[in-house]
Amino acid sequence: MMKHSSVIGLVVAMVVISCARPGIAKLSEATEDLLLRLLTREFAEDDTKYELLGTVKSFQKGYGYITPDDGTSDVLVQYKMTSISDADKPLKVDKWDGVAVKNAMDDSVKKVFTDRYGYVESHTLMDGRLIICTIAVAFAGFALIWDYLNPFPQSRPVLITCVLTYFFMMGVLTLYTTYREKLVFMLALDKDKSGVDPDNVWQISSLMKKYDDMYTLTLEYKDGSGGACRTGSWTKSVSCFIDEDGEILQAKLDPVVRQLHDSLKSEKKEK
Repeated sequence: MMKHSSVIGLVVAMVVISCARPGIAKLSEATEDLLLRLLTREFAEDDTKYELLGTVKSFQKGYGYITPDDGTSDVLVQYKMTSISDADKPLKVDKWDGVAVKNAMDDSVKKVFTDRYGYVESHTLMDGRLIICTIAVAFAGFALIWDYLNPFPQSRPVLITCVLTYFFMMGVLTLYTTYREKLVFMLALDKDKSGVDPDNVWQISSLMKKYDDMYTLTLEYKDGSGGACRTGSWTKSVSCFIDEDGEILQAKLDPVVRQLHDSLKSEKKEK
């Protein structure tokens, strides 16, 4: 028998109350561990949470029995495995690698905005960076071709122009990433369902200093119709959202991100 200490939602389970108490042979440790992961889970419908807490009794051919802690009759659980895509798997990182941790936290925040709220990610900032890089590379490529067709020193004026232009564009890129992109890792569009009003824009940025565990999340909300801007942020230790194995605890991160989001959006309704 194994008491579970947490609920893990990796399967689709159909729970049927049963008064039967089957007598099945003792399970192997591997089978019990499988049941711990498959039969103890938390599931939600319409924001109402239900928990099945108890002792795993048995497992045989896709069925298992759990004795609830509240003393009620045994629960018969039928389960079936569902394919889990890479996108649905929990993020796991080296918790000692600050850059990897920050990137994983950013990806988890993105997931809240795309999956929970259904916002559309805008790649406008990335497109701007790509345009600047494309221009710089185009000048460098033109210089190579021109030098091939007109060997040095005939190509000197063109080479000088292209080289100076390339470094100028790299300077522009630096200014763009520093002052335009800043620390923004996502632009999320809250599209107007009627298609009449402009989209509301969420600018999401984060900061995590080197050799530090404090993660700062900043949300900037721009009202598409009124043009008003509101900003909010919080700073928390990444240990609040990452377990000892380096797995991102999405269930703990979601509420704090949603609270900040809802507080900024609710200001519009209050006015």
